[in-house]
Amino acid sequence: MAISPAPVTPPIKSTRILDGTLASALGMFGIVLVTVLPGGDYPATA
Repeated sequence: MAISPAPVTPPIKSTRILDGTLASALGMFGIVLVTVLPGGDYPATA
């Protein structure tokens, strides 16, 4: 009876998952900032 080794996940897959997670977190952070920060009349900078 031959025992076959477990399939190995290529390293690129974990990198893609990490990239997707970081991109999603950046988008969520932007949405939170837009909703939390007060909008309105800021003084002129120049």
